[in-house]
Amino acid sequence: MPAATCADYVIAEVENLYCLGELDPNHVHTPGIFVDAVVRANIDYCVMREEAINNV
Repeated sequence: MPAATCADYVIAEVENLYCLGELDPNHVHTPGIFVDAVVRANIDYCVMREEAINNV
């Protein structure tokens, strides 16, 4: 979280979107107060990229 507190603009890349109260606050890495934008991760791309890196 320290980087988010120093940034002018914070983008959170998330795998899933949740409604308020659905997450345990202890599992949140960056509190929403520091987030300016949210984008949904392309999970298929992330998995393929990780597999390619691991196979090298």
